[in-house]
Amino acid sequence: MSGDNIYSAPESDLNDGLALESGVMFFPTSQIKLIVLYISTFGMYPIYWFYKNWKLQKDKFGQAVIPALRSIFYIFFTHSLFRKIEVAADDKDIKVVWGGSSLATIFVLLTVLTNFLDVFTRNTDEIGMVDYIGLLMIFIILWPLYVIQGVVNRVNNDPEGKLNSSYSFYNIIFIVLGIPVWLLIIIGVFNIDVSFLADPMN
Repeated sequence: MSGDNIYSAPESDLNDGLALESGVMFFPTSQIKLIVLYISTFGMYPIYWFYKNWKLQKDKFGQAVIPALRSIFYIFFTHSLFRKIEVAADDKDIKVVWGGSSLATIFVLLTVLTNFLDVFTRNTDEIGMVDYIGLLMIFIILWPLYVIQGVVNRVNNDPEGKLNSSYSFYNIIFIVLGIPVWLLIIIGVFNIDVSFLADPMN
């Protein structure tokens, strides 16, 4: 396991020769781990997820792509990657719920909407319905990514994502740091009174 990567797979790095020679076609990770890291990184995890997928496509299949660019601007390449996953699934008679293109469209639209809501809330001082919707969207947007990861794992002959299901040291750091930040966000959005913490004897 690589110690230089914040989301490195626990048993082997997907860039090494072993992974390139294996049956892994797309980035493996358990669906639960995907959820945990997505929430812990406040929606930034897809950047890494897309990077690892495109890096594997380049290294293993010789795709003429620039993984870094396709990860940074992933909404423009979501359909392309999801279609590749769907084609690989069809070859193995694996059903893709909703279809790759539909899942990609849903994911892109939810991502754009979430970003729009984020920009809108930055320009307002009062907490309102938009803030609640924005918070909820962070969780809703996980659905298409969760579904496609399930397909990926089956394509990789690893239905439960055991190839990358444990948490590295850096994973745990992100989780630990994310918990207090999430608490502050929840306190702020729902205007929870925590004054008792300043004077617990009162």
